[in-house]
Amino acid sequence: MQTFGQLLKEERLKRNLTQAQLGELLGVTQGSIASYERDEKIPRSNRLKEISSLFNLSPNALLGHHSSAPEIKKIHGVIRVPVIRKITVDLPIDAEANIIEYTYIPDDGKYREGEVFILEVSGDSMEGRSRICKGDRVLVQQQDDVESGEIAVVAINGEDVSLRRVTKTETGEVILYPDNSKYAPMLVRDGNAKIYGKVVQVIFEPL
Repeated sequence: MQTFGQLLKEERLKRNLTQAQLGELLGVTQGSIASYERDEKIPRSNRLKEISSLFNLSPNALLGHHSSAPEIKKIHGVIRVPVIRKITVDLPIDAEANIIEYTYIPDDGKYREGEVFILEVSGDSMEGRSRICKGDRVLVQQQDDVESGEIAVVAINGEDVSLRRVTKTETGEVILYPDNSKYAPMLVRDGNAKIYGKVVQVIFEPL
């Protein structure tokens, strides 16, 4: 079965387009097209729709999935990942109320479908050392604990869900640090913080 990159290259060559020409049509660089064709990146859903429309193919067909079933369970070479803008604390991560769309990431063996999600960053608390800015997207591995120094998606006092760098003290206390100096660290006691997962990657839209 062909990968997304192989299919993209095949469709591009059918139309006698160079990578630079296809990039110009889509508003991205030649380097982005090259990355797609090498299966180093999978475009976001909106970009995938643009490519599908240009080639007169469905997104499923372009991704190498030829079933007519609307629900995609597994596509060769990629993982289907939910994109979340806001987490509702009393609902599961994968609840439809949390999800704004689905996108795809390369299946490089690091992550399993159903165990990762993408969070669209809505605040500026991690601007600074981590360079995670409002509007960026982060790939999150679902887990209920992290190591000291790692960045977690965390709910504080059952309400505010945000990104914070976790520091664990020798006495067992947990301090949640923002990277932006205009916010204060928070000392957490007695399980008042719920960790949803660890940030493993910041995802930038190709230019």
